Amino acid sequence: MKVILMRGLPGSCKSTKGRKLSQEYDAVICSADFFFEELGEFDAAKLSQAHNFCKNAFINALGSNKNVIVDNTNTTYSEMEFYIEYAKEKHEIYLVYSDSDWRNDINECYRKTIHNVPLETIKKMAARFESHEVIINKAKTNIKNEADLKMEIK
Repeated sequence: MKVILMRGLPGSCKSTKGRKLSQEYDAVICSADFFFEELGEFDAAKLSQAHNFCKNAFINALGSNKNVIVDNTNTTYSEMEFYIEYAKEKHEIYLVYSDSDWRNDINECYRKTIHNVPLETIKKMAARFESHEVIINKAKTNIKNEADLKMEIK
């Protein structure tokens, strides 16, 4: 089974790509955003609760024997560590990025985000964004990229 970790700034079209991949790979999507959708509004004070909600959904989804997509910003290893550590023994892990032309354009991501994330917050997220190589080194496990995912036969 595959665990696909979506990565990118708010407004970079991670969720759009995640929905496409979920159809392509028959995957369950887990996202902290779902917590806020149920709540009816974004509340930064409840981010910790939202991520715990996502982690619980992830554990349940892995139990369903389906591929799983984690659709969060995942800017650093520490933000992905739970998912990587939980999945690394039995699942193939992939890091996948948005296809949008503006995914690295902070101002355009700010303009397009539907979650009202402040521009300063997006700038901080961009500044701390760790590369694929850094994530692999910190994880000390085999993490694949999107090219690997596309090469595999479903």
